Amino acid sequence: MVTFWPVAEPVSPDPKWLALTPETRGRFTAIAVELLWRRTGRVFGLVERTVRPHLACDSRLSTYEGQGGATGIVDWYPVIEFCAPSRRRVALPGPVHEVLAVRVDGAAVPPPAWEVREHRWLVRIDAGEWPAPLEPGLGFEIDYVRGVPVPLGGQEAAGALAYELWKAAEGQDCGLPENVRSVSRQGVSMDMVDMAALLGDQATGVPSVDRWIASVNPHRTLTRPEVFSPDVPRGARVMR
Repeated sequence: MVTFWPVAEPVSPDPKWLALTPETRGRFTAIAVELLWRRTGRVFGLVERTVRPHLACDSRLSTYEGQGGATGIVDWYPVIEFCAPSRRRVALPGPVHEVLAVRVDGAAVPPPAWEVREHRWLVRIDAGEWPAPLEPGLGFEIDYVRGVPVPLGGQEAAGALAYELWKAAEGQDCGLPENVRSVSRQGVSMDMVDMAALLGDQATGVPSVDRWIASVNPHRTLTRPEVFSPDVPRGARVMR
């Protein structure tokens, strides 16, 4: 779950909304962020990670949350470039927004010694190399922020959606029922929205929010695309 998605205040909100406790408003904004994160393909938002890479040539041991099991066939991530003669770059699960700290045996390695390339690689640019850990839990740690910053439109969409969620929970009269699309005042006719189709279409029911979702996720992608090889055995991944 994404942990950092800035939320802009809705335009001209109800004074009652502004008077809510931070905890109450935070609950509705968290729900709004969760919905938007899922409906935009889980692309936007930033989350902090701490990872401990290992040498990919030896999958039996890893400093990333434990060992690879008796057979050593477990996908540990991230990994030092596979069997590279020079251990000078690490593949981090990306996109990498910012590297916060790098530690080798508990000692900080300052930024002049490395740089981030292509939002994925942590590359050693001094004369040193990254260590090849020999025991689980020792050696090499990286603190970094993963993800794509939320654009202004997404911040405003989160605020608008949180406000609408609160109004729905309060049972406030919005002028139209939730599932009414249009009304003929004198003909007393209503055009009803198929809510199942609406949700299946990755919509929220809030026009301004749905327009933003459509602009950043026009193909209704449910998650970030990944490429897997059927020839490579796969095991459990432990992330934190």
